Amino acid sequence: MKGEIFREFLEMVELKFGYELVDELLLNTLPESNGIYTSTSTYNHSELFALGDAVSTKTERPLQQLFVLFGEHVFNIFSQSFGHFILPYGDPFQFLESIENTIHAEVLKLYREAELPSFKAETKNEDETVMMYKSSLKMDYFAEGLIIGCFDYYRIGITIKKQTLANDHTLVRFKIKRNTI
Repeated sequence: MKGEIFREFLEMVELKFGYELVDELLLNTLPESNGIYTSTSTYNHSELFALGDAVSTKTERPLQQLFVLFGEHVFNIFSQSFGHFILPYGDPFQFLESIENTIHAEVLKLYREAELPSFKAETKNEDETVMMYKSSLKMDYFAEGLIIGCFDYYRIGITIKKQTLANDHTLVRFKIKRNTI
């Protein structure tokens, strides 16, 4: 997993819970990397889970909830830095359908060794889409947060029904429905 993800996780923890927790986190978890993450380097994703578990214990928030929050945070950062990838799409459903051919294609140009999840979205109608998530990294809650962040960006409320298709969270179906008033 790229160091940028670790850096953003620590940034989110600092923003939400304070620098003291980040400092304590790195001292107590003793990550293999020593908590020094460079954006372009690759680190074992188990470090992110260890950091997340430590934050979960300290804040008494479930790890899944933290990873959803983290996904929302990352989408917000992504939209600020790479909004030009989002702007061509007038609708979040269209954007979600484009991820494999745009965002992931660009990431792989920069980082050939990146282990990216597979996202396949199929819009059922203007108010509903089904998205399949597949990844050996088991970051489905992070993916859920990214989806929420995407719809927040477009200022559209949604309801997500999540179905875990593999017990180890490597395959998940998200049914995303636009909230109508």
